[in-house]
Amino acid sequence: MNELFISLIISTAAVITVILISIIVKKWHLKKIKNLQFKGLSRLQSFREILTNIQKHRELSSDYLYGDYSLLDTTQHLQTVVMRNIQSISHLAEDLESDPNWNNITQHWAKLSANFSQNTADNNLEQHSKLIQSILHLIDKNAKNYRIIDTNNHKTLELNWKQSINIAEYVDQIRTIGKRVISTGSCDSTTHYQLSILQEKIQKSSDLASTRATINEQQRPLQELLDCIDHQLLGNVASISSNQYYQLCTTVIDTLNTQYDESVMHMKD
Repeated sequence: MNELFISLIISTAAVITVILISIIVKKWHLKKIKNLQFKGLSRLQSFREILTNIQKHRELSSDYLYGDYSLLDTTQHLQTVVMRNIQSISHLAEDLESDPNWNNITQHWAKLSANFSQNTADNNLEQHSKLIQSILHLIDKNAKNYRIIDTNNHKTLELNWKQSINIAEYVDQIRTIGKRVISTGSCDSTTHYQLSILQEKIQKSSDLASTRATINEQQRPLQELLDCIDHQLLGNVASISSNQYYQLCTTVIDTLNTQYDESVMHMKD
């Protein structure tokens, strides 16, 4: 009887020990994932900053190449800011030094920024856009590597920040291209095609086409921009001034960047 009782106690203790070890291991694993995700989210914040500055450089350098030479100092100052962004990211994430994607980005930027004033306007726009796509790809890659979309909650938020940053890039391209249409007063077939494609991408990414009846306050500036493109730029009857158009695009971009930042901060909490 005593042997049976002792055996029961030992078995119970063994089960409890296994359960406790499982709980400890699970907590350790979750903490490890959380720390990994926090590190990745810090990267997302840094990547967004350099992305935004290169988008600004695309616009300034394009305006310079179209004849606004007063922007040279501002453009060169922004290049210094981007270099600081690169140094900060390299310090934050030392493993990126061995990442071929990151190395390609820094090399592409060095070449593009050094020679932008001798470039053509069309090639300058194309090279900036390719560089920005590389950064967006790196952001997506890091989000996956750092398991930012592991939980159901993060999957929902992942859609928010990815949607925001992608639409912001489409709008930034539209801002650069559209300003040229307004300043020249014409929209040739190539530009018409570029604007139409970007407009379609925004509509698909934002679901505005299917939710037009219930547009919220955050979506309204974006819908106003799409209407402006549709009725004025593509229709060659632009009555909006270049400054008004710039402000409309900037309002949309700032709203999208804020949504991105809030999503990332929410995931960090």
